[in-house]
Amino acid sequence: MLQKITLRVISCPPQHEVIIAFVILSKQMVKSEDTELVQKFVRTYFRAYKDMEKAGFKTDAQKFEQMFDVFDQFLTEYPKRHPVFKEPQKIDIIRLHVTTVKKIVKSNPIVVANTIGWKNAMSPLSDMIRGDLKKVTETSEEKENEESSALRAELARLVNRAANKETTKGGLYGIYEFKKKNPSFDINVVLATHSEYFRRYVEKNLEIYAKKDAGKFIMRFGRNRRSTYVNRHLVTTAAIFCWIIPCEIIQ
Repeated sequence: MLQKITLRVISCPPQHEVIIAFVILSKQMVKSEDTELVQKFVRTYFRAYKDMEKAGFKTDAQKFEQMFDVFDQFLTEYPKRHPVFKEPQKIDIIRLHVTTVKKIVKSNPIVVANTIGWKNAMSPLSDMIRGDLKKVTETSEEKENEESSALRAELARLVNRAANKETTKGGLYGIYEFKKKNPSFDINVVLATHSEYFRRYVEKNLEIYAKKDAGKFIMRFGRNRRSTYVNRHLVTTAAIFCWIIPCEIIQ
């Protein structure tokens, strides 16, 4: 019955309210001497956690603050070494709480970072969250470094092709395409390892490719100018028509 009621409830209210409800109810469960009831609660909580994990633990500052307060209150009142957690089924409750908090932090690092600054620095939960935020930041930086290294390796391959007389043309065009796809990447990081003459040669050819692309665009636009106007007119007419029909129905 507990399982059915809880699963019915989690399909209705917002996710953060469901999480808060589980934390509040867990206070009663850690006090309970009914082992079977506690086990059912843990199974229901875990099932709800998996469902919420699929949906994603996205939140905002206000909702996170509400969740933080109930988690913090629970963990302060019932720390991991509290006697109630000598019972194996009850230790799963605190594990689920900690896992849920970690998922929320991982999914919302910016929101959490902006909110946690206002919270009690001495709180064990605050310390745990700050540690998790540090890991998330380090992981993001490592990922960015990996992506940057991969781009650098790809550009170096294209530059080497351009430096080879047999593959110069393909290499230069590859560099141009690479620059279009990765406009924020500084290609001079790789070109700096080559001579000034070669760098100027590459830059000159990139300008030529850019001018050719611009010329193709102008020619295409001029050729299709009338059809573009007609298509735009049709789209506008369709939009007005779609707007009028609902108005007539309402009237």
